[in-house]
Amino acid sequence: MTKCEHLRLVRLGMVLFNKTYSNLIFAQKLYLITVSTICWYGSVLLFSENPIQFCIFMYWAVTVSPFFVILYDKGFKIPELMSAWKSQILIASKRTRFHDTRKLLERQIGAVPDSGIKVGGFHMLERESSPNFLDFVVNKVVDLLVTFPGK
Repeated sequence: MTKCEHLRLVRLGMVLFNKTYSNLIFAQKLYLITVSTICWYGSVLLFSENPIQFCIFMYWAVTVSPFFVILYDKGFKIPELMSAWKSQILIASKRTRFHDTRKLLERQIGAVPDSGIKVGGFHMLERESSPNFLDFVVNKVVDLLVTFPGK
């Protein structure tokens, strides 16, 4: 099996993975956003009123908030690795003496689109996903505290 065939096989594997798990990843992201927001908000509200419940909420907030980042850390690198792999194949193809073979290889590599892990049907997992996730949680907790300040 040639490197181009391996590359196409990896691409097809990514398409199959996305078809199968993209909605599950989206649901998991929504769940983690919801739980993180509720736990941080609850821990801030319960800080002075109930220390035991504060500790429970704080424990879950600290545990759940980085879970998305830790769980999908390797997924951010997939598009970069695909691009690097394609570049390596193209560089290696320049060493061939046959012009037709090189042109065919360049077309084959160009036909394989870069892909990554989908989150739902509309969003790819990117490097900015982790900071965006944490920023969203923090903003929603602040919005809740401003809207419902407690006692």
